[in-house]
Amino acid sequence: FVGGGGLCGNCPVNHQDHEIFTPPYMYKTDGVTLANRPVISSIPATAQNGETITIAMSGPKKTKIKTFMWMRFYSVTHSIATDQRGTVRGIRSGPTQEGGGEYSYTVKIPNNVNKFPRGLYWVYARSGSKVPSVGVKVQIV
Repeated sequence: FVGGGGLCGNCPVNHQDHEIFTPPYMYKTDGVTLANRPVISSIPATAQNGETITIAMSGPKKTKIKTFMWMRFYSVTHSIATDQRGTVRGIRSGPTQEGGGEYSYTVKIPNNVNKFPRGLYWVYARSGSKVPSVGVKVQIV
């Protein structure tokens, strides 16, 4: 969301407008219809450094997942040191077809606690066309 300025007194133009930006990758090629988003149907609520976890997806299998994005929850220590991190985790294997239209991937959590600190993360599945799923919360313990 981007809001205009405005109401600045004697300015010749007051911009009391706004814009909601949706990135192009969120649309199909027609530029109008929203793209199908991957759906994480099951993921462990907690995981440990060095562990391999299974992430179940639902929806059409042709929505092949290329990466899983891990975005660390926001934490404030100073006004400019927010300690926000994001990392891409490679897929070890998948998709493996399961019952009921689900398929799963296995992902290895890094061993190094300094590069992948314990705490809460949003996990997003990202398709080959870079369309993200809705984030799911996972805690590294």
